[in-house]
Amino acid sequence: MSVAATIKSLFPIVSFNRWHTIWSRQTELCRNAKRRVHSAIAGTALLDRFVPRHPNVSLDLRHDFSHRLEQMVEARDLDVAIVTQSVSEPRGEIIREERQVWCCAPNRSPETATNLHLALFPDGCRARPQILAALDQQARNWRLVYSSSDIAGIRLAVASGDVLALSPESAVPVDWRRLGEKEGLPTLPLLRLAMILPMQPRLPVRQLASFLRSEFQLTSGRLQAS
Repeated sequence: MSVAATIKSLFPIVSFNRWHTIWSRQTELCRNAKRRVHSAIAGTALLDRFVPRHPNVSLDLRHDFSHRLEQMVEARDLDVAIVTQSVSEPRGEIIREERQVWCCAPNRSPETATNLHLALFPDGCRARPQILAALDQQARNWRLVYSSSDIAGIRLAVASGDVLALSPESAVPVDWRRLGEKEGLPTLPLLRLAMILPMQPRLPVRQLASFLRSEFQLTSGRLQAS
């Protein structure tokens, strides 16, 4: 059965900035597809493989915080959400686990500072409390010098000086320094990405979820092989 015939009202919304991917039902297709690619996980797969097979699907790329996406799925404003799973209230099916890595610009040593300068996502990011709590537990002094909801802004701040950031391992630029316990920085728990579906999802939603599940498994396998 062709998905395109029944998925015309399914409006995918993909976020790479905070590793959230959401799909929303709309009565009309979006006229413009805007691509903000910072990670080659779901977005590249959707654009290169899913959309060509189902040309009636229109793609728009956005981002939002996990807790908001979960609420929108619950309200059936969205069909699928890929979110950072909450530690205290885990929801959804885990489709990927990845290390969180301290990183900085090449030829910089922000970890040697008495007061660590941090560039982080703003309040609402589920990883942020864990980061700050881990530093406090090690009695490391820190100061938040930059906050942005856009990963491009975080990278710009890190590249401009002695600033530390935390990133999923696969998203760290290849020329950046990766830091950890040897540099006196705390190890953080794995980042768990979970797929959230509404109760009794329609067949097109289940098919889209199956496609995403397969793609995340493939990319996880490539990371482990590397």
